[in-house]
Amino acid sequence: FFSINDTTGVIELKDNIDFENTNSFTFNVIATDSGVPMLSSTSMVRITVLDSNDNPPYFTQLFSFSILENTVGFLGSVTADDVDNNTVIVYSISAAFVYDETADSYQVVASSVFFIDATNGALTLLQQLDRESADTFLVEITITDSQHYTSANITVSVRDLNDNTPTTEFPSYTIQIYEGNTLLNSVFTPVVTDYDIDLNGVSIFKFSSRFPSDGFVINASTGEVLLDFVLDREIEDLYTIEIEITDRGTPALSSYTVLHIQVLDVNDNIPIIPEPSYQLNLVENLPFGLQIETFNTTDDDIDVNGEFEFFLNDSTLPFEVFENGILYVDDVIDFETFQVFIFALFVRDLGSPSFTTSTQLTIRISDTNDNTPVFDNTPLSVSISEHTPAQYTVFKLTATDKDSTSNAEYYFAINQGNSELKFSIH
Repeated sequence: FFSINDTTGVIELKDNIDFENTNSFTFNVIATDSGVPMLSSTSMVRITVLDSNDNPPYFTQLFSFSILENTVGFLGSVTADDVDNNTVIVYSISAAFVYDETADSYQVVASSVFFIDATNGALTLLQQLDRESADTFLVEITITDSQHYTSANITVSVRDLNDNTPTTEFPSYTIQIYEGNTLLNSVFTPVVTDYDIDLNGVSIFKFSSRFPSDGFVINASTGEVLLDFVLDREIEDLYTIEIEITDRGTPALSSYTVLHIQVLDVNDNIPIIPEPSYQLNLVENLPFGLQIETFNTTDDDIDVNGEFEFFLNDSTLPFEVFENGILYVDDVIDFETFQVFIFALFVRDLGSPSFTTSTQLTIRISDTNDNTPVFDNTPLSVSISEHTPAQYTVFKLTATDKDSTSNAEYYFAINQGNSELKFSIH
């Protein structure tokens, strides 16, 4: 590192020296004369190297800090060093950035969010952060020894606080399901949103006690609601249950969703006619279209499944029925032809598939006097001899009447040609 002029004794520096490598040098210098014999002496030389500010300050490590969202305060201390002696390191924030997921890049944030102590590197958060908005920040810290500058990015991670309640899109839902569904059939699975993460964002489900939930079960992990019985609309057509949704954070947060379950009708009931059979009595020769009787039916189903129509399956009958159950005369009723009619009256609902039931009708016909007695042997011509004695039977007349009972009874009488009363009939 050094050389000496052998004549003048001037010591010169031959190469650069670095205080950080060697801060002093010690060596001996010999002075020799030219006499005979030559004489010499030795002197020790000590050279002290003075430090100059020729090195930039450096961070002692890579730093990252974390803090709970919605809080402020001390994040941690950034430490730096300088191999030079007696340098004063000053800390400052050059910029701060937040990661924008939408843009997939870091955006600058206000300088008032973070603060660093210039003398000791203590980094402090001044404004609350919302993890659900951004969970990672970069703070660019610059250190200087007044001559040199060094910068590094410090990562600040925002830890989750359980500050979001698990919720469904709507506070209540109306679900329609057909009766007769089998056991453990799925009814509803809620879609839950919780912007927290980890356990703070994990939901558990149960039925609340504000509404009865008998007959339903719920999956505690997924919230799926299942049937535990067979629905029968005719027994109950509306159920209201409430789901309690709770996250696993501390403290836990809960919300409620009301579920209205409407039971839709299935055509599972047969229309019922009150009596298994009916007895009616009619007279013959009733006018066409005359309404005879009105029949009723009941069906526990509703809408089209509960609508019905009456009908007959025998086109030979002198009767017909309207869809509403009114039986009427549709043809000639003649006692002399039929005295009794026995047939089935049907009713069917309009569901799909349709159900049909029937009742037996017995209609007895009464006679009316609608037939004239008719002589069996007309025209008649009889000859008798003169001087025939009185009370002689000339001829016996016979007649027929198609009516019955008293309507078929008749008597004989001479109504003309017997002015002299020569004849009598009985």
